[in-house]
Amino acid sequence: MVFKGDSAPSGLDLILISQSDAADAALHSAITPLFTNKSMIVVTLADIAAAASAAGVTDNHPILLAAADSEMDAALEDAAQGGFEGTGKLLKNKGRRLISGADLAKAKAKAELTGQDGEGLINGYLARKAAAGDIVGYQWVSAENAVAPYDFETVGAPGNKTFIDVKSTNGPFDNAIHLSLAEVIEAAGDTPYHIYRVFGLNEDGGKLRISNDIRPLARHLKATHEAHMPAGIRVDGFSVATAALTWNAEELVEREDE
Repeated sequence: MVFKGDSAPSGLDLILISQSDAADAALHSAITPLFTNKSMIVVTLADIAAAASAAGVTDNHPILLAAADSEMDAALEDAAQGGFEGTGKLLKNKGRRLISGADLAKAKAKAELTGQDGEGLINGYLARKAAAGDIVGYQWVSAENAVAPYDFETVGAPGNKTFIDVKSTNGPFDNAIHLSLAEVIEAAGDTPYHIYRVFGLNEDGGKLRISNDIRPLARHLKATHEAHMPAGIRVDGFSVATAALTWNAEELVEREDE
């Protein structure tokens, strides 16, 4: 049984697994040890996913309604931000549950909170850099202006400015990154522009990789857009694979003490 709803159940998926049916026998054997001597237990989505994987169930088996699926989680995160690839994966769906309006709204809200969390983490990171003298100072621009085309502005020792755009995910590093047209146009300017990729967020902090200056890519995207879009048509944003950029080594960023 899979309950739906946050503060209180609002729906229920009931999945029955047969001990005698050949299609379910392996899955029944994989799940049975979870119960030990109990008739009912609470299991995690990861537990169900592990049992389904061990049993080698097909992609359209109903048990996948109750299984953790990192691929579909990444697709939903991408779709919530307007990503074409994520939307396509969800439409194919591989027999998993359909995405409701509430599911999509929740994913959008989660993506927004994740973005805010990532920016907060980088705020602490830059504060430590400033205290150590690695940078002269910085400004959290998007905290004052939510529509700004970058999140932070730093000032280096010679007085040179750098723009930082924080792209955060609870998932792995290679989840798609989304750049708005406004961000691309800003990044195509004269000021160095870096992506701070925050990923694997948890209660202790997260991981960080910093891109090289993306101005060459941004200028290419801007020029291509201007040359090939018909009059009156604009592409509002771009999905960028992390492999399309060059990155510094991974580092851990801890949360500030309360």
